[in-house]
Amino acid sequence: MFQDPQFAEVFQQKVEEAIKNIQQKEREEQTARFNQQMQERLIRRIDEFAKSSNLNDYQKQELNRILSDGANKTLDLVGQVRADKISRDEFNAKREAVRVEADGQVKGILLPQQYEQFQKSEQSASGGFRSGMMGGGGSGGRGGGPPQTETPQPQ
Repeated sequence: MFQDPQFAEVFQQKVEEAIKNIQQKEREEQTARFNQQMQERLIRRIDEFAKSSNLNDYQKQELNRILSDGANKTLDLVGQVRADKISRDEFNAKREAVRVEADGQVKGILLPQQYEQFQKSEQSASGGFRSGMMGGGGSGGRGGGPPQTETPQPQ
């Protein structure tokens, strides 16, 4: 059977296809585990920050939404780089745009002293909320919206 060149070629193609499918499934499972771990770590950090900065429920919920959205966008960009859909330079520029957008949204929901604590946590040795997701580092004071003077509440 294997001495038939046509059969051997088809067999080889099927084996290679099966290996690629297994590797793709393993990558997808690994990505799903990584995403879950990142989300769990983000939630823990937000909970800690909420307690230490006296965030209300609205602020905590919005901070979770903003940072989760930014993390998901960044993970999507990582996938695009891995699939050679965008270059490393494009990735860096787009990741920075995501970070700046999220930072502006965070600034809009926190009081000035809370935002200052948020920035400090981003610049800390542990990497802050976005460590590993958003490239770490702080915002350097960038962001949009006027500073809040009272605790923001849902509209």
